Amino acid sequence: MLTDPYLTRSAPKSTGREYYHGQWLDNQRTTVNTGMSDHDLLRTLTEFTAMTIAEAIKPYGIGVSPKLLVCGGGANNPIIMSRLSELLTNWHVDSTDSEAISGDYMESMAFAWLAHCFVNKIPSNLPSVTGASKAVPLGVLYPAN
Repeated sequence: MLTDPYLTRSAPKSTGREYYHGQWLDNQRTTVNTGMSDHDLLRTLTEFTAMTIAEAIKPYGIGVSPKLLVCGGGANNPIIMSRLSELLTNWHVDSTDSEAISGDYMESMAFAWLAHCFVNKIPSNLPSVTGASKAVPLGVLYPAN
């Protein structure tokens, strides 16, 4: 799995179910063909997640003890958090909750920020990431009437 071409793409990048989906997993299982149990498969995917996160962020470590703050579901996964701490030696790994920013509310805070940007006409996209021709406020407002 660590030879997946997506992993060698340059940052910034983002993906999800549109790339890593059931068929991708079936292809991996066919390639390995070990008759892996469901338990071992889930543990392998958890390790894959931790390893790819750690490798992707290592170049961005700043200072003697860089900090990684994790939010979302991964922050609630003790194996992922433990492995990130082990893989990122000399890093401080914790959840955003440790900084009084609820990881469970991070997505809603991001959408609130996007709404603020839209209402105040502040560009909220990064053309270098999205491929857009210019920076613009994102979103649309639909009045209740």
